[in-house]
Amino acid sequence: MTMAYTCAVCGREFSTQGNRKKHIQNKKDNGHREYLRKEADARAAQYSRTFNPPSQPTTSTTSPPSSTTGSGVASFSAVQELPAESSDVEMLDDLPLSYDGMEVDDEGTASSDHYDDDDSEMSDDQDLGGLISAPDYDSERGEENDLLDKFEEDNAVLERIWNEELQKIAESGSVANPFNFLPDPEEGASGTGDSKSEADDSTMMKSEEDYSVSNSEDDGLIDGATRKLDRSLTKDDDDEPRSWRWHPTAGQILRHEPGIFQRWEELFSEIKVEEGSSRKSVGYHPFTSRVDWEVAQWAIKEKVSQKSFDRLLQIPEIKERLGLSYNNSRSMLKLIDVIPDRCGQWYTKQLSFRDQPNETFIIHHRDPIKAIKGLWGDPAFVNHLVYKPANLFCGSKQTEEERVFSEMWTADFWNSVQMCIPKGGTVCPVIIATDKTQLTQFSGSKVAYPVYLTIGNIPKSLRRQPSSRACVLIAYLSVDKPQSSGGDSKSKKKLSKTALKMKNYELFHCSMAHVLEPLKKAGNASGNGIEMVGGDGAVRRVYPLLAAYAADYPEQCLITCTKSGTCPKCRRKAKELELPNSGDLKTPLWTVSVIKEARIQANDSRKKVGNIHKYAMKHYDVAAGTFDPFWAGFPLADIHRCIAPDILHQCYQGVFKHLVKWIQSIVGEKELDRRLQMLPPSSGVHYFKNGISGLTQLSGAEHKQIARVFLASLVGKVSPQGIKACRSLLHFIYLAQYPIHDQETLKYMVKELKTWNINRSYFVEHGVRSDFNIPKFHSLTHYVASIRWLGTTDNYNTEMFERLHIDFAKEGWRASNKRDHFPQMVQWLSTSRK
Repeated sequence: MTMAYTCAVCGREFSTQGNRKKHIQNKKDNGHREYLRKEADARAAQYSRTFNPPSQPTTSTTSPPSSTTGSGVASFSAVQELPAESSDVEMLDDLPLSYDGMEVDDEGTASSDHYDDDDSEMSDDQDLGGLISAPDYDSERGEENDLLDKFEEDNAVLERIWNEELQKIAESGSVANPFNFLPDPEEGASGTGDSKSEADDSTMMKSEEDYSVSNSEDDGLIDGATRKLDRSLTKDDDDEPRSWRWHPTAGQILRHEPGIFQRWEELFSEIKVEEGSSRKSVGYHPFTSRVDWEVAQWAIKEKVSQKSFDRLLQIPEIKERLGLSYNNSRSMLKLIDVIPDRCGQWYTKQLSFRDQPNETFIIHHRDPIKAIKGLWGDPAFVNHLVYKPANLFCGSKQTEEERVFSEMWTADFWNSVQMCIPKGGTVCPVIIATDKTQLTQFSGSKVAYPVYLTIGNIPKSLRRQPSSRACVLIAYLSVDKPQSSGGDSKSKKKLSKTALKMKNYELFHCSMAHVLEPLKKAGNASGNGIEMVGGDGAVRRVYPLLAAYAADYPEQCLITCTKSGTCPKCRRKAKELELPNSGDLKTPLWTVSVIKEARIQANDSRKKVGNIHKYAMKHYDVAAGTFDPFWAGFPLADIHRCIAPDILHQCYQGVFKHLVKWIQSIVGEKELDRRLQMLPPSSGVHYFKNGISGLTQLSGAEHKQIARVFLASLVGKVSPQGIKACRSLLHFIYLAQYPIHDQETLKYMVKELKTWNINRSYFVEHGVRSDFNIPKFHSLTHYVASIRWLGTTDNYNTEMFERLHIDFAKEGWRASNKRDHFPQMVQWLSTSRK
């Protein structure tokens, strides 16, 4: 006996009630939509009656008795005894209306992605989604028929009751918002759009001065476990208007002229006209047609080997039918070489030490000014480039209290240097990143030392996309190590560790000075800058200035000539890093003066180099030598403030890595693993079924996954003080990754550091630490100042540049023959990026 469930709108019959509901939800006409609205109203009304029962109890068979516990949670008893032979899930749609009303998420269970509303009916198994097996019937056939008859009678009654309830709700129209289950907000709460209430909220917030001097351990905490969220964290960005104050004279246009790509097109169009070819092929020059260009692009992008491509072209009539202008891979590559490089051609430079002239170090580089011009004139960025700084504010009040920091043009660096260049000039903040990367896997020791460049005029969302090509490789530094023997080949005397280290320092700074030399003249504020043509043909006078340098801690020390174990941004000694505040800030003038002082002190010494380094390290923690730092003489650049916060290496691979290690020592590795294994699997959160103690060489992504579940695994095992210490660091890490900051969120970061400093003694008491003189922990004290100076941390995170190693280093290495590979990598990069 087949049961039919009829759609109340169109009269279509279905085998199950679930299929009928899905059919109604997927229909988009007005009749079905109105039916869904009435159905939602009926569910909301029934839900309300369930939690607010009437004073007079009802004896209707369609609503189950309910009782409310002391906690306010309703408990339900069964409406009717289900037959033993039936499946609970199978009967779900056939329960009385009051039970159905509790399924507040039922409306979202059937979507167009899981249900296809075609002419054929869905089977019962398909309706259950494959999660429930079919019920077993062991009774006789007669009992089964009786059971089905009873189901049919019950469903007829439920159908009638359901339609009556819908009719009553539709006639009354008393339900305004069927899914408003939250309590009404208190009177005067924010979010109503009233400017007065927002002003009242702002007066309730502490001033920055009061905030910084507060030493209360539980300041801003409720029961030591939760934080009072302020307006800036809970309010939607769209609900709060923002205002901009742009610089009035920056970014002036001098004139208009054809851009790089227009000039290139005109040049080749003249060539094609002289040759008498069709003008349709001008856009694909030096190729003869689009097919000619598409085949070449396919061969390069798909990494087809040259032998395979040659065999393809040797197939009879392939070349003639496609109209290809090349006979083999070599002739195709020659055509590609005719296309000019987007960011300038490559050069090689040999460096050598005076005491060892036969030992050469080769760097491959290109002009950073031409690389910037290539980015500046790219038509893909014409609608995205920003040419002037601005101050961004929350609301219409343009005061420092309402200041917001996000993109680089909203921060203080760009606003400050704009006042130092000639009126109408345009600042181009240059972001540099360097990082060694391993080319070989599992075996071998081949490494590359790439130097990346991008500009702050491009929005950070585009800079983070590798496919946007907003970051440019401008150099491969030498990875060869200086010989450990001295300059005198007869003596074969080995150099000391200090002398060998100073040679590596000198090699790096001399290489970077040569690569970035064009930026010194171009960014000179007293000069004329560089005229650059944008993708829209607008000519502006641009001053490229070094703004940010992204690197991990060892390279930060190398770049700033800082002693390892100290801070590259302030003058704190190695034993003072645990102090809660940063020290006096370093400046380029101070560092250069220390180097000069050390040279004067060691001028009369026979071991000049060693004594210069020893004197500067002993008195100032500066790694001085006979060389000049590459950043000396850079206009309007403070290399110490250019050192940007590094979420990947400082927060996850540094601070959080230490935290996990300390907790493992306190609670035990097996116990922490057991607690992580007990956490229930959840969507979007990695489940560590074997714990974390067996994991080695954890990446930043794995540390991020551990951080999501780390705090929950400590509850009940770690004391409240330890929980507060761990929670404060995790809060700081997440706050530091905000894509936009206002004054309140920056105060939250300061407060979390204060909470950490108060509660970190927990780890000393348990014997896992004796002090906290750790450079990466100390670096957290500079985050707020760096965000104000350079913008939020997603502008310059090293994680973005490490992703580029795949495209700019590893892919080129795989394409080479592994012998004298750097020239091949440069050639491959130039060919693939055209």
